[in-house]
Amino acid sequence: MLPTTTHLEDLCSFSALLPSTRARYAALVVYAPLGFVVAVVRLLLCLLVAVTHLAVAPFLPPATRAILESAAVRAMTLIGGVRIRLQTPGGAAASPRVAERLRHARVVVGNHVTQFDSLFLRVWCGGSLAVPVRETYAKSGWLLLHLTRMVVSPIWTPPPASHASGSTEPFGRAARVPSAPGARREREGRAAVEGALRRHLRREGEPHEPLLIFPEGSITNGAGLMRFARGAFRLGEEVQPVALRVTCPLPLAHDTLTSSLPRNFARALFQPWHVAEALIAAELGVPATRWSSADKAELKRRYGLL
Repeated sequence: MLPTTTHLEDLCSFSALLPSTRARYAALVVYAPLGFVVAVVRLLLCLLVAVTHLAVAPFLPPATRAILESAAVRAMTLIGGVRIRLQTPGGAAASPRVAERLRHARVVVGNHVTQFDSLFLRVWCGGSLAVPVRETYAKSGWLLLHLTRMVVSPIWTPPPASHASGSTEPFGRAARVPSAPGARREREGRAAVEGALRRHLRREGEPHEPLLIFPEGSITNGAGLMRFARGAFRLGEEVQPVALRVTCPLPLAHDTLTSSLPRNFARALFQPWHVAEALIAAELGVPATRWSSADKAELKRRYGLL
């Protein structure tokens, strides 16, 4: 039975500034000048990593390229001040055997709390991940687009019909989804995406690449789970659930109803550090709600944000 006391607004952040104590607000004001410098330095380092990868990777054999990309991802976590923990339900550090189960999973599903969850899970898995990525990310600028391709193997998908009136041309290894009006386009889009995911899982003769799916279809603040889409559970593969939690010292939201990927990226660079925790268990341990990503899109329209 899903709880009915959780309001949709409780799962979303409306402002980049989170409710907090006076001490944390004071710390934010004092840290701000240094934070801007840290953000600029991190941005330049990210640009250096991206340019180096772009210049070198195309000329390397696949095995060497995979090693380079893993090193680049590790560098990204160090640049961003990210500390990563893999835990068991009791709160203890996960044993190597538990971590190995995640690395060899066919399908990994988890809650979606930041736009950088794929980066954290890439580090935990120790190798590349295939991730369905909305085409709108391809409009976020060259740097973020290249970093996305460096961190994961994207399967480009259009936004749901309830989120946007149209779709853009896919990039890279794309799931080409035919355009059709209304509910028909939504059904065709889902079928095409599901087909692309099945083709990935049936690949032979290529290195194992877990398929990472966020079935909520949208980002929340971690207070609860939105209703899962069923596509991940129709693929005929065993599913490994993961519960994610990301904390930062300053009272700034990871994502808001109106913020774009570049804005979220800028706030992430501004934070002194991040602690990313993943819980590996048979159950996620996060309260479920009856809300879906379509409800979140309707909430944006209600507040005039879409």
